[in-house]
Amino acid sequence: MIKKISVMKKLNLWMLAAILTFCGTTTMLTSCSENDEPVAPEQQGERTRFESQLSTTLSNSVEYQNLQTTLRAAEVLTGFIEQLNIDALSPQLNDIMTNVLVNTKPKNIADLGEYQAEAREALKNTFSELADAPMFSLTTAEKALNNMRMTYVEGESAMKYEKGVGDGLVIAYQKPSTKEVTELTFKFKDVNDGVIMFVRKLNGIPMAIEFPATISFTMSRSLDGVSSELVDGIVTLKAPNGRKYISLKGCEWDLGVAATAGANNRYEVPMAFMRHYADGRVDGQVGLSINGTTVLDLAINSTGIPYDDTEMEQLKSMREMGIIYAGFYEVLRLFNSRSGKAQLTVMEDLVFNADVKDVAQAVTAMGSALQQCYREHDKADLDPLLEQLNKAVSFTVEQKSTGITAEGKIVTANIEGIYQPALALRFSGESDFTMVYDNMSEADRANYRSLVKSFDAPIQQLYKMFNVLNQKRQDIKNLNLFKGL
Repeated sequence: MIKKISVMKKLNLWMLAAILTFCGTTTMLTSCSENDEPVAPEQQGERTRFESQLSTTLSNSVEYQNLQTTLRAAEVLTGFIEQLNIDALSPQLNDIMTNVLVNTKPKNIADLGEYQAEAREALKNTFSELADAPMFSLTTAEKALNNMRMTYVEGESAMKYEKGVGDGLVIAYQKPSTKEVTELTFKFKDVNDGVIMFVRKLNGIPMAIEFPATISFTMSRSLDGVSSELVDGIVTLKAPNGRKYISLKGCEWDLGVAATAGANNRYEVPMAFMRHYADGRVDGQVGLSINGTTVLDLAINSTGIPYDDTEMEQLKSMREMGIIYAGFYEVLRLFNSRSGKAQLTVMEDLVFNADVKDVAQAVTAMGSALQQCYREHDKADLDPLLEQLNKAVSFTVEQKSTGITAEGKIVTANIEGIYQPALALRFSGESDFTMVYDNMSEADRANYRSLVKSFDAPIQQLYKMFNVLNQKRQDIKNLNLFKGL
């Protein structure tokens, strides 16, 4: 039995494992089988070249491991969301919703010309019971939400709501005790390339909002009157085929987010992109670049038939595995995909190509393994879970600089006294998966440990943010945004 380690350390190690496992690349640089068989010279040369270049990659990664700017922005955003008192919306809720509705205009679907069929399809996909409605109410995000400021003050039970002020939608939080003000600002401009979505039914009449193709946002913080911008970025929402009316289901649409966090001549740019297809398939990409170097890039493509209703009912058990998996189950309900392809590129050189045969099986296997880290565990606890994972995910590791590709496998390893998932590699001509970690120099191991450790704070922050967002989502759900109207 392996000695018990602290819950926080377990969380850090296994959260990293869970995130990377989703694309088939758990703890990407270690492996764990022992192979005493001699290796053919030509294969030994291939392995040697791979490991030599890996040493360079690890050395170069040190420069990009400090994510303090992005981390600080995430910490402020998490605290900002956490402090918002959703119940404080109630006293002004009627005014806010009236302001939204007063800018709506009636639209007859019969008068939409070339967009009539699109509008009818989007309405059917969103509110099937209103598919034959002859008209709807339409407003633009700019008219409904522009020049509006909502201010939450620490310790007060009501939110201050102002309209006709500022440029865009401003959500602010004030702490009189420290004279600290945090503001999140959204600006809605040109709607020419935007899309129209039905978002609500009110008194039997569908209501739609026209969103601009690009929404800009900034988050700033001031202390004692000195203001600093923490992050700025854009959100894009488009239909790639030129459609005007879309629905979240049954239509093709693109959603993108890109942000820039910069300080001291260092610019960290996280980005995410998703394309949703009419048949429910999803392509996605997540990346992080620092000063022009792409540190991480993950691309995902869903394939294959979806889970049926019986399987989805069985998968509800994922909601009991924690906030990450509960959230994943909700995503799976919206974008139901059984299988997919994933490609993770690290430091523009190591490319993990994964074939995910069963998305839910892969995630639940790692979820079950995650539960083990909260208790004393040994090799026998992890082996069957990782066997299930390997059945659900197969992958290779390509080193672009050398052109060498190896097969990968997730196995149980005892690394520094802790049983944990690790990556084993098998090169062409080899019969066994063998260790890379054991062949590393002390400098490489130090760089590797530093790389893994650099994920600790971001992972903790992501975990906290997921919990906060889930709580606020529930708080908003408990409010009837259109009560009294």
